[in-house]
Amino acid sequence: NVYVAGYVTDSLTSSDYLVIKYDSSGNQAWLDRYDGPANSNDIITGIAIDSTGYVYVTGYSYDASNLDDFCTIKYTPTGNRQWVARYGGANIQRAQAIAVDFSGNVYVTGYTYSGNDYLTVKYNANGQFQWADRYNGEGNGSDYAVAVCVDQSGNCYVTGYSVGTGTADYDYVTVKYTPTGNREWADRYNGEGNDNDYAYGIVTDQNGNIFVTGYSAGLANNDIATLKYNNLGQRLWVQRYESGVNEYARTIDIDNVGNVYIGGYLAQGSNYNFLVVSYNPNGNLRLQATYDGQAAGNDFCYALKVDRWRNVFAGGLSYGGSVSGFDGVVIKYIQPDVATFRVVFPAGTVDTATTVIPQAVLANQGSAPTDFKAYFTISRPGGARIYLDSVTVSSLGPGDSVIVSFQEWLKPHPLGTFEAKCSTYRQFDQNLSNNVSRLQFQITAGPYGWRELVSVPSGPSGRQVKDGGALTFCAAENRIYAIKGNRSGDFYYYQPNLNNWVTLPVIPSGPNGKQPGKGARLASDNQGNVYLVRGNNTREFWRYNADSGWVQLQDIPAGVSGKAVKGGSDAVFVEADNSIYLLKGYKNEFYRFRIDAQNWEELAPAPPAGISKWDKGSFIVYDNAGSIYACRAKYNELWRYDIGAGVWDTLRILRGMPFLSKSGRSSKLKDGGCGDYFNGSIYALKGANTCEFWRYDITGDTWVEIDTLPAVGSTQKKKRAKAGADLVYGGDAFYAFKGNKTLEFWRYAIPPGDGLLIRSPGNGTGTRVANAGEVGVFGIGRNSVVIKAPGFKDGPAKVVFYDPAGRVCEIGVCRFNSGLATIKSSRTQPGVYFIRVEQGKWVVKAKVIIDK
Repeated sequence: NVYVAGYVTDSLTSSDYLVIKYDSSGNQAWLDRYDGPANSNDIITGIAIDSTGYVYVTGYSYDASNLDDFCTIKYTPTGNRQWVARYGGANIQRAQAIAVDFSGNVYVTGYTYSGNDYLTVKYNANGQFQWADRYNGEGNGSDYAVAVCVDQSGNCYVTGYSVGTGTADYDYVTVKYTPTGNREWADRYNGEGNDNDYAYGIVTDQNGNIFVTGYSAGLANNDIATLKYNNLGQRLWVQRYESGVNEYARTIDIDNVGNVYIGGYLAQGSNYNFLVVSYNPNGNLRLQATYDGQAAGNDFCYALKVDRWRNVFAGGLSYGGSVSGFDGVVIKYIQPDVATFRVVFPAGTVDTATTVIPQAVLANQGSAPTDFKAYFTISRPGGARIYLDSVTVSSLGPGDSVIVSFQEWLKPHPLGTFEAKCSTYRQFDQNLSNNVSRLQFQITAGPYGWRELVSVPSGPSGRQVKDGGALTFCAAENRIYAIKGNRSGDFYYYQPNLNNWVTLPVIPSGPNGKQPGKGARLASDNQGNVYLVRGNNTREFWRYNADSGWVQLQDIPAGVSGKAVKGGSDAVFVEADNSIYLLKGYKNEFYRFRIDAQNWEELAPAPPAGISKWDKGSFIVYDNAGSIYACRAKYNELWRYDIGAGVWDTLRILRGMPFLSKSGRSSKLKDGGCGDYFNGSIYALKGANTCEFWRYDITGDTWVEIDTLPAVGSTQKKKRAKAGADLVYGGDAFYAFKGNKTLEFWRYAIPPGDGLLIRSPGNGTGTRVANAGEVGVFGIGRNSVVIKAPGFKDGPAKVVFYDPAGRVCEIGVCRFNSGLATIKSSRTQPGVYFIRVEQGKWVVKAKVIIDK
């Protein structure tokens, strides 16, 4: 049903109230005309309908003294007047708005010419007067209430504009009344232009929040200013709609999910056009729409309503030309339905060598061709987003679907489980439940093992990587920063996705006139800053930022030794306390640099007790879980520092890095020793002019020698890890300098299932080396592997054997029985293999090393 309220004029009674009801087919159901006691001006200014179909109108009507009174009428659904209530006095009173609560109480607001104050009146359902309140603003000037609403608890909210103090300018003023008429709070809003601000609309949501809108002087033009309050009167947000011209709001409504809609008009050249704006419950702009009538003249939106399907109806006046003048106009804004059917790619298991171009199936489930936006994100489940792209789909027909491709997700791709999410967005989308599709997938390393990358540039110094060479991964910029050491100021960053180096300006020489040398180290925080321990027998400490360049920070303390940094040092960033931790080297001094406070703190010295020496090749790593691990050169010892407790754990003695390698050679951790942490393990190069590469499982307290770093690279010279070597985890793989006067730069991709490392003695019995939980490899026989996977059903499963380079060696089938399967190979020779077992959605990966 449609209800129309206004006034009709004639020569006998001037103007009278006029109320008309139409049924859904547009037929007139009833009409009523009300002429007040003075047979003079009677003007309707507001209408409300309750849930049972009763109609309420208010306005102002001349009394016998020819003064305006509030005049409120209640109609039955059939159009009979149930009561008429007049509120007047010795002055003019003009009602402007009306609202009805769930109990049928009626609230009318407006203003009185006696002092020009807000005037609010409450009647019960029978039209009996309950209370009235006048609000006189702080400026003791003119105050005009123009809108009213009620919440589900019967509280009444009134808004309008009121003269403030200090100037004669108007401000928004919103007042809350309890059901008994007590004024609970009043809030005044003075816009950023410190000039006139006029509130014209107010509405509440089902949670008791209040939304007020109007127009407010900005710094250059009038803006639409919309405020959200909680029921305590606290502003939750203020949004100003600024398009660079004058905008005016005259009406407001809210839908059933808390989106707020504002109707008004804005300047377009010398005329005005309809304007509809919507914000979500958090105050973010959802949509905006304008309408310029057929005569390209003035168009004003004065009323707006949202139905239960979130269709928006905006009404007002539109200039139709010199013949018709202004016409009434109503615009219906539909809310179409665009959907994401499914994510196509990435899906399943993807290795780091794969080019990832995200794809999704999108659809138009609305009734008309439409344009819309689609967004694709990749993130860790419940974690940070690492990829975002958007596309615009144009003119997709009703009922049609399309596969859409997004921009490439640039390498490197971090290892682990991720969530791909595609979402669609269109103004007025009617069905939000089908806008999002999610899919989890796995990133595994590949090609697996060691691979040489493009070498670090020779220039500008022409020197090679030696003492003090260092790497650090800056996740905020997806870069690996590098210095060569070797008393060189050469500074670079490597881009993993492009496999190239960028040469940066030379590092400033500093007050000691020295460039990074022995003991130089790098570390990165989570804000894109790189920290340099200069070493080279100095205590200098510097910070680099891509935007601001190099800045010298507080020197590293001289400490009890009084020594500068010249070897055996290492540094790590700990996000939990936003600090850089430093093992100073040579002696056992250990420090923390507080980034926020910009100062150093001395910590408990590194063990063992007494005068201990941490020589070249010592390194530290942070496990992202509250512990720092330190590996001591020459002694191969491993120690743990508890960050929270601030102590070294000397009660639980950890296994040190083995001296004996699988080649049968015994060597100490020495110059070139380095390491980093990933996924529960420490990965380390032993240095000492070897190519040994080790993995320490923290949970199992076990060291395993894994894939040897190739000695011969692109230079065809045999070079092993020595002075200047460094290792860093770069988000998808490990990256390494060999040092040893080379420019070589290497990448190590972790094989699938690297946590399941099995060594098979010559007698064919298997030993679990790492703690793999319920899933794992439990035995190795001659040319066979026994694997346990409780999630697998009894029956066949696909088996793939890979060599360390990721090449497929053999594909076969095994059969599970009670979660166990024996995997046989007819072609495996002694060495390292990676196996992948698939059955439906279940996948098990493992690495095995089979001896002769």
